[in-house]
Amino acid sequence: MSDQQASTSASRMRKFREKQKEKDPNFTGNETKRLRELRKRKAENLSEGELKAISLKERDKKRLQRAKKRVELKNPTDSPVSTESPYKSKQTLSKAVQKSLKALPQSSTKKKAVVTELARKMNIALAESPNISTSGDGTRYDDVKAFYYRPDIVYTCPGANDFIVVWKTALRRSVKSII
Repeated sequence: MSDQQASTSASRMRKFREKQKEKDPNFTGNETKRLRELRKRKAENLSEGELKAISLKERDKKRLQRAKKRVELKNPTDSPVSTESPYKSKQTLSKAVQKSLKALPQSSTKKKAVVTELARKMNIALAESPNISTSGDGTRYDDVKAFYYRPDIVYTCPGANDFIVVWKTALRRSVKSII
């Protein structure tokens, strides 16, 4: 088997159109006219229902093209990287992700090390997440601690017997929450 992959018909047509544009500058205009005439001839023999179905499909295609153009205008990129997923459906992508996750080590630090090394080898930049530390001035830590030590409401959820302790006018009441 050769190292080169077989070219698809779409890529062959793309190359053909590029060559034709180089030869004839009016190729795109002529091609558009030719396709319009072809569609008109085809539409003469179709029923109303079939014409309506075709117009709906064309309308959806135009909407998709306009949406794609809007996204390109909002996010201009220098590199021609496709934003579309190489997977045809979300389910196949999810399945591939799940298989990859199963293959990773159980330890979270080892998982992180493996993923960062893979990203480094594939030249993918990872965004650094800010680490929240309890050291330093401790204002955030003190605020969180004060919140959890509030005497008015304390939530305790041991499982099946979930209950809430509510303090009202110096009276302590346990209220069972039914889920």
